[in-house]
Parts: sequence; structure tokens; C-alpha cells
Amino acid sequence: MEEKILQASMDIFARQGYRGLSIKRITDKLGLSKAAFYAHFQSKNELLHRLIDEFERQYLDELIHRIQDHPGTAIDKIHRAMSFGSELGFKHPELIICYQTLNSELRAVPDFEPALTRVRCKQELFLTDLFSQGVREGLLRNDLDPGTMAKVFIALSAGMFQQWIFQQSHIDGNQYIRAIRRLVFEGLLAWR
Repeated sequence: MEEKILQASMDIFARQGYRGLSIKRITDKLGLSKAAFYAHFQSKNELLHRLIDEFERQYLDELIHRIQDHPGTAIDKIHRAMSFGSELGFKHPELIICYQTLNSELRAVPDFEPALTRVRCKQELFLTDLFSQGVREGLLRNDLDPGTMAKVFIALSAGMFQQWIFQQSHIDGNQYIRAIRRLVFEGLLAWR
């Protein structure tokens, strides 16, 4: 039941944001009593913390695991990271939208700021290490700071995903991803 509550909450939060997410909406969507909800979560805040943890587990931890186990150069790994993000975004857009909304609506709220900062820093550190590897291999530009590249990559990924969500009925997903890869990599690659 806990997984169903998390999924319903993610769906509602992705569509309606923090103010639209209520225990009543969740219980109505699932046909549960409030007591059944509170048997799994003590509060809306606890539920939101679990949603942050779900994003970290399903997206970030899985991404790190797949990239660390992926053979090849930093370029190969960045391609794999983009593929993983695209695949997850196509299969579970509510997970990405939910996290982006949590991050934009709650990052300055003292109860959520530490968890959101932890996830953001973990993602930035992972990507910084990956871009540093690419610079060491001579494959990525050495005139840009890897930490800055990581932050820009995260921002571009979030914006590109958001644009795809807004335009998905007008955009061919595969063509969109190919165009993004070309634009990103032509800007990142070391001059030859």
C-alpha cells in the first residue's frame, strides 16, 4: 500500500504541486481512509521526504550505478547518462516532474532544504567527476570548469525535459533526443 500511496502522491504532486497535494486527494484517489494513509505516513511532510528519497533511489542512485558499471570513456558514459535519463523520463515522467516541482517549490523551506540540497550535491559531484574524467582523457574541453559543466548539464537537462513535457504531442521524442545530444556534445567536446 505504501508504494501505491507514493505513486498516487507523485501523480498528484506532478500535476498540482505542493498546494494541490492533500491527504484527502490522495485517499480519495486510492479509495483509502485517512487512517489507512496515516498507518504508512505520519504527515504530508514525511510523505514529501519519501518522494525526494524515491527520486534519489530510482533516478540518481540507479544512474550512478549504471554509469559506474558502464565501460568506456567519459563520452560513452555521458551518452549512457543521457540515454538513461531519457528512458526514465519517457517511462516515468511523473517522477522527474515531481522532483523538479519539489525542488522549485520547496528548496527554500527549512524542513526540505537539507534533503533537496543533499540530492542536488550528490548529482553535481557525480557529474563533476564524470566531466573531470573527460577532461583528463582529452575528450572534453579543458577551458571550462567541470563543476560548472555539471551545473549547466543539470540545468539543461531539467529545461529540456520540461520543454518535452509541454510539447510532447508536437515533438518526436527520438528526434528531440538526437538533437539535444548533438547540441550538447558539439559544445562539450575538446577541439581536435
